[in-house]
Amino acid sequence: TGLAILHGVMGSGKTTYIRHLLSVLNKKVIYIPPHMVARVAEPDFLSFLLKQNDFILVIEDAEEIITNRKDTDNTAGVSNLLNLSDGILGDCIRVKIVVTFNSEISNIDPALLRKGRLKLQHQFDKLNPAQANKLFKHLGIDKETKVALSLSDIYGAEQENYRKEKAVGPVGF
Repeated sequence: TGLAILHGVMGSGKTTYIRHLLSVLNKKVIYIPPHMVARVAEPDFLSFLLKQNDFILVIEDAEEIITNRKDTDNTAGVSNLLNLSDGILGDCIRVKIVVTFNSEISNIDPALLRKGRLKLQHQFDKLNPAQANKLFKHLGIDKETKVALSLSDIYGAEQENYRKEKAVGPVGF
């Protein structure tokens, strides 16, 4: 049991890594959105969790629930994660928790990073130009870069951008 934290820039592969991990593990997976973590200790949710056993709990984009408690009024999320990862509740349900977020690790509550509770921490970054160019070649994409790129930039390099830029007109009347 315990907590695994995957963090880094958007599009760097956190979700893709989780998908891969879940495809090779033979474990039940429960996904909950961050706003529901504050409700984990409520009787109906707790009875659901107690019926599960030895599972992986996935919480993506969890910035709102892992923020340092001294910086927010929303402390229920951190408290529930602490109880699930290293408390009696976590021991009862044998849960492994995977949390992802895009902000700096320094923004999260230090209690979540405590030895014994935190089982894994990995930072996902952009690929340097050499790594990005190697992946372009592997994917058969005829492109080369001189700057670091995220995985989403690389895999989406040949996709059309459907974002419409707003035409800028004159200001005033």
